[in-house]
Amino acid sequence: MGISFGGLATGLDTAALIDAFVGIEDARAGALEGDQAATRQQQAVVKDISEAVEALAEAAEGLDTADEIRVLSASSTSDQIKVTGSSDALQGVYDISVTNLARAETSRSFGFADDAAGVLGGAGTLSITSGADTVDVAYDDTMSLSDVAQAINDSDAEVSASVIFDGTVHRLQVTSRETGLANALSFADTGGLTGLDAVAAEVVTAEDAQFTIAGTTITRSSNVVDDAIAGVTLELLAEGVTDARIDVKADPEAITEKMQSYVDALNAVTSQIQRQLTLVGEEAPEGSLFGDRTLQMLQRDINSITSGFFGPDNARLADFGLELNQQGEFDFDAEAFTAAVAGGTQALEDLFVGDTGIQARFVELSDRYTDSIDGVLSVKDDALQDLVDRLDDRIARVDDGAARLRDRLTAQFASLEQRISDINAQGSQLLAFLGI
Repeated sequence: MGISFGGLATGLDTAALIDAFVGIEDARAGALEGDQAATRQQQAVVKDISEAVEALAEAAEGLDTADEIRVLSASSTSDQIKVTGSSDALQGVYDISVTNLARAETSRSFGFADDAAGVLGGAGTLSITSGADTVDVAYDDTMSLSDVAQAINDSDAEVSASVIFDGTVHRLQVTSRETGLANALSFADTGGLTGLDAVAAEVVTAEDAQFTIAGTTITRSSNVVDDAIAGVTLELLAEGVTDARIDVKADPEAITEKMQSYVDALNAVTSQIQRQLTLVGEEAPEGSLFGDRTLQMLQRDINSITSGFFGPDNARLADFGLELNQQGEFDFDAEAFTAAVAGGTQALEDLFVGDTGIQARFVELSDRYTDSIDGVLSVKDDALQDLVDRLDDRIARVDDGAARLRDRLTAQFASLEQRISDINAQGSQLLAFLGI
């Protein structure tokens, strides 16, 4: 294989010489690009930790009120009584029996041979009274029963109207939208053509629900009752229920699930910090934040909160099964937590709720570190971005200098080749003149 030279006159490999000189500058640019890549990696770490801190504050806010912590479950021994509890409920057992369900009144008109226009044979005004409210609905001899039903439904009357056909006659049917005696209906028909104002028109009588709780008789106009037992909503589905029992108690599983979400959010922060501050091998890898004072400060602040005492009884996370392990993360003992809240959630509320609770401390920590203007992590990210920008400028200057060096060396070697070529030509002419 032949060897080619960039300088034909000098015999020098000028291209290799130029590449060697320019390569020194390229190496400088490469080193700067490596620094820039490492800085961008540090930025990514800061962003991830900042987002994790915000998520931790959100998780803490999910436990910042008694309603969110005091999760109660309400159950019924009868499938004919549905029950739901809220945080306002009190733990207890309630015996309940249902004597009567609430009903909505229904009335029907005279029977008509068809549902055609003009079937009423005249005009009039139907007054519908529900409770203290009366609504007037006009009809005339051009309307069908369905037209009258539609006019009633389009009115402000608290009823629903329809037309039913029993196989022989058509009837206008009107039903109260609400159950109970307080919503019983009465009618007045100036035309006397519908028959809804007749006593016989009432086919379902309005009734109140009647039931007993711990031997006390209670009546309500609805079958959905939310004021008989504090914080508990009852839905009565059938009559004749006896000796049913409502049990309202804390729901450890639901509370544990909420706590697990909080612990997961906490570990998402602490594990990332621990990975950055733990040296693996003899040197920290490029792009790590090993020894970073900002992360060390954040770690100290988090540990200060999680190891602190809160509330009148000096409650702490360790009392609820949360312990910091050697890897810098929190182990969560669900069984210990369940046992801690089995007798009530007041201590957990003292730990999290209020301006002096853990949640308030984590919200404050999040604001201090992640505020977009002056948050500690935001300021650090800005500083890293400034470094990336400065490195951009330096890389551009080095690349530009390398390009100008290549151009200058190429021109200089070309000039040298030309001069050597001219000298060689002159030497050849002189030798020829001398006959040598």
